[in-house]
Amino acid sequence: MKRPAVGPGAQTRSAGRAAAPEGEAPDERLFIASLEKGLKVLETFPDMTSELGLQELAAATGLGKSAVQRLVYTLHHLRYLRRDPATRKYRLSSKVFLRGYTLARASDLVQEAHGQLVRINRECGDTCVLAILEGPEIVILSSVHGRHIDSLNVAVGMRFPATTASSGLVLLAWLPPEETKLILNEAAKTLNDGALRHWIDDLAAEFVTIRAQGFCITEDKIAAGHLSISVPVFDASGYPVAAVNVSTLKHLYSSPEARRALAELVIGAGKLVSARLGYASNADDRAFGHD
Repeated sequence: MKRPAVGPGAQTRSAGRAAAPEGEAPDERLFIASLEKGLKVLETFPDMTSELGLQELAAATGLGKSAVQRLVYTLHHLRYLRRDPATRKYRLSSKVFLRGYTLARASDLVQEAHGQLVRINRECGDTCVLAILEGPEIVILSSVHGRHIDSLNVAVGMRFPATTASSGLVLLAWLPPEETKLILNEAAKTLNDGALRHWIDDLAAEFVTIRAQGFCITEDKIAAGHLSISVPVFDASGYPVAAVNVSTLKHLYSSPEARRALAELVIGAGKLVSARLGYASNADDRAFGHD
């Protein structure tokens, strides 16, 4: 008896038979109309910074407002959308950005940031990364390995708890408070109410410090003997979309002056990437350590 074909080629042929050719009507026995509607809502947003309300989404998709409301609620609950409480409008979240990572490698954010990571690495020799938040974790989008023997090298796609990584803390400090609260609640599901309140109070005080100095610095959080400095990257609307981070060895930067010099290097990179994304920093805000 002839064996059925196996391997990648067979999988491709099988998938080709199951999928409806482009332009043809789908098989109604397999097609999930509600999923199509949800994707249609996501596809309505032209970019990561555009904000749309329920009426605008209903008009653009041709769906009823009640259907759009349910879809948007679900997408917001799953963190594919984020909501501006002031305007009550929605925009795509960083979770969508991450899911499209293969396309995102060609995006302005990753391209601009990677060039800055390379520049910092050439100057200090330390590990430099670009990270984004996905729920209670950070995810590495771009990385340049350090040149020191004991450098903490991380790969694209690696995840770390947001509340222990300086890149996660700096983003949580600059997020809208209601978004930060949701993420912290998810991160602390194992804590009782009393412990949760104490933990959140401690972090709130840390966030005040981070915002005042414009960057976050941590020691021994991810690995013993390591120092980590992160700054936010803002989009054109002022939303913190990512963090630029340098991880180094503590003994190389033992003095406050040396640490401040390294922080200034990272701050400069954060400013440049943010500016190229359309962010206009000014002397009235606290971003990047403005007085």
